[in-house]
Amino acid sequence: MQLCVHAGTILHGLSTALVPPSHISQSFWVFIVLEPTKGDRDAKLVEIFAAFNEAWMKYWESYVRLQEELYESLRAGREVSWLAASDERKLSELNQMQRELFSGMPRRLDYAPLGQITRDLGAAPSKIADLEATLTLEEEGCRSLEAAIAIMKEKVAAMKEAIRTASH
Repeated sequence: MQLCVHAGTILHGLSTALVPPSHISQSFWVFIVLEPTKGDRDAKLVEIFAAFNEAWMKYWESYVRLQEELYESLRAGREVSWLAASDERKLSELNQMQRELFSGMPRRLDYAPLGQITRDLGAAPSKIADLEATLTLEEEGCRSLEAAIAIMKEKVAAMKEAIRTASH
């Protein structure tokens, strides 16, 4: 925090400019740099965590929306894959393979009871590092998903063309 003292008057928020404000003579102004108080640091932390929680809620909404879209894509893809079955045996094999794929899907995040939640700021750096590492992996996963989507779209276009050609 910086204060500018002029003839007994304290002016808050002035920068450390080398030129004094025009209404203050150069001989009477002095900047005093004060260390932030614990209250100032606590208020800043509250502000930072509030901004994080707002960003986290936007992330959460996007995640849930994407998850729903991905489930719909899986459902639609499953139905198209059944078209490849040339007979009941092949359809049964495809269905069994899909059942195994669906059973291996990751589970959803569990609710954390209040007794298991830690608010120890000493552990914050490692928790933040874990989040950062997970977000980096997620970015890589999204790039991989984008590549897989591009391949699927190519295959869909090829199927549409093949069906269009076969119908003529």
